[in-house]
Amino acid sequence: MRDPYPRYAVPPEHGKRLERLAQGFFPGSSQGCDAFLRHKMTLISPSILKKYSIPFDR
Repeated sequence: MRDPYPRYAVPPEHGKRLERLAQGFFPGSSQGCDAFLRHKMTLISPSILKKYSIPFDR
């Protein structure tokens, strides 16, 4: 059975870029908590990561 929500890993050296990108897409969430991505409530399409040249692995 396939996972309906596959997880992707971004290399640590690109973490800050991912955080800045996510802050731009989700300004309301990022204002309430600097670590909002760690709450695991945010979905970002792999196509968006590709568009902004953020490397990832499945």
